[in-house]
Amino acid sequence: MVEERIVVHPLVLLSITDHFMRSNKERVAGMIIGSVVENVIHITNSYAVPFEETDDSHWYFDTTYHVTMSDLLKKVIHNEKVLGWYHTGGKMHKNDLLISKSLEQFITSPYMLIVSVLPTNRLPVEVFQLENDQLHYKKICIEAEESEEVGVEHLLRGIKREDNHFENVMKESLKSYKSSLIKIEEYLDDVLQGKIKKNYKILSILQECLNERPQFVYSEEEKLLECYSVELTKVIVGLNDLETNKSLL
Repeated sequence: MVEERIVVHPLVLLSITDHFMRSNKERVAGMIIGSVVENVIHITNSYAVPFEETDDSHWYFDTTYHVTMSDLLKKVIHNEKVLGWYHTGGKMHKNDLLISKSLEQFITSPYMLIVSVLPTNRLPVEVFQLENDQLHYKKICIEAEESEEVGVEHLLRGIKREDNHFENVMKESLKSYKSSLIKIEEYLDDVLQGKIKKNYKILSILQECLNERPQFVYSEEEKLLECYSVELTKVIVGLNDLETNKSLL
């Protein structure tokens, strides 16, 4: 049996994040839409659903609204369907299993997409599927078609962010990068010392990462010399303009 592959498209994450940002709730919920093509499940879009809950396990998920939206979806998009639901809690919640079970009347083995909208050093999305009355974790990947990449880039340009947001993102990214390098170094040391066996798949991935490093054609000295030449040229041009202006007086 061929194992299914789950692909989450970036438009879904943007749509869900926008839903959360427009709300003042701790977590929001809605439905995820997608298609199944040759054992590859594409989660491509979503829509919000009225959702309320309290700390004492009382919750309300507006299935009437979902049915209305689902019927409209069938009239507009024929090759996609509702695959499950999402929430922005960042992690599994005690009500998640009951909510997933309540959706079985509409969807067979519904998927649950959990999105972390707060800064994190891990992948901000997880997927679970309801099977045998239990939620089972599913491996995913985030991919985009070329047209989606262009659209997402334009959307991100229009998002207003705090002045220190970019610096915070860079800081967290560098922390994650450093942590990954430490783990890689420890793994390679263990392999060299014979503590663990070689895994050629891991070594192949590491080799691919090394091949993706930017190749600098010029040395550091050559780059500095180039910068110096540019600045010197600017000064000469400026002096020449000054001399020309004096001669015209």
